[in-house]
Amino acid sequence: MLAAITASLLLAQGAAAPKAVYVQSLTKPDGSVEIMTSAQRFVKEGKPDVWLIGAMHIGSKAYYTDLQKLLDEQGQVLYEGVKKSAGATGKPVPTKEGAPTPIYKVLSDAIGLQFQLNEIKYDRPNWTNADLSFDELDKINKEVGGGKPTEYDQVKQMLDPNSPQTKMLATMLATATPGMKEALKLLIVKKASDPSVTLNPATEKVILKARNEAVMVELGKAIDVAPAPKSIGVFYGALHMGDLETSLKSKLGYKTAEQKWFVAASADPKKMDETGKALLKAFDAQSKPKKG
Repeated sequence: MLAAITASLLLAQGAAAPKAVYVQSLTKPDGSVEIMTSAQRFVKEGKPDVWLIGAMHIGSKAYYTDLQKLLDEQGQVLYEGVKKSAGATGKPVPTKEGAPTPIYKVLSDAIGLQFQLNEIKYDRPNWTNADLSFDELDKINKEVGGGKPTEYDQVKQMLDPNSPQTKMLATMLATATPGMKEALKLLIVKKASDPSVTLNPATEKVILKARNEAVMVELGKAIDVAPAPKSIGVFYGALHMGDLETSLKSKLGYKTAEQKWFVAASADPKKMDETGKALLKAFDAQSKPKKG
């Protein structure tokens, strides 16, 4: 379950880490660890600038405030958000009181962070959903997985507020000590930027490649529309961005112009208790490749 949680946080790390860096962790002199995501601007003569703006789905309030400022500077924003059905145009809305709680909200509440959908304002008229629907992803998953269960199935279950996995996590966090919650935050901060945390190629095709292809279709339309916006922001999970950058350069002829970094969250190992340390150790053991 812990592996599925980590994979879902950035949807998702590919089978091979891209050369472009859009998420990284940094250990500070006091021992605390920060995780940062980046935004990069790309330019092409006669075309609108394109910003690839990577995100974590849980982070500090200041993090989302800074991202919102950059997003609001764009002429158009193409954003991530798996749709309920193909062709749906409804925009994400904050979690309502009394509604089933998404896993990101469960996690963010427990470890003192914020949930992206509650902090980012998606109601801007110049924002367009550039994602696929669950039906489309399910179809691709069946094709690449040969009908067998995949990691995508696990991630999808984790994203369902009514799933047993999400309810189990909520129960566990409700009884967790502050030291355990700090350990979970540290786990997220470290593992979400770890290139060794990978998905198999079939799952990568569903979660990463297919959705990025959908983004590139919408981006091509936005670039060629007349009159074109001055700039276009692509707002997606940070680990989608390496593949998108490759496509932006190789297929559309854009070049890198600048990069900005945003601190998403931080964790302090000194705040973990013994139970928290055991939790972290268990996850590390689970993450190591099996011998033989």
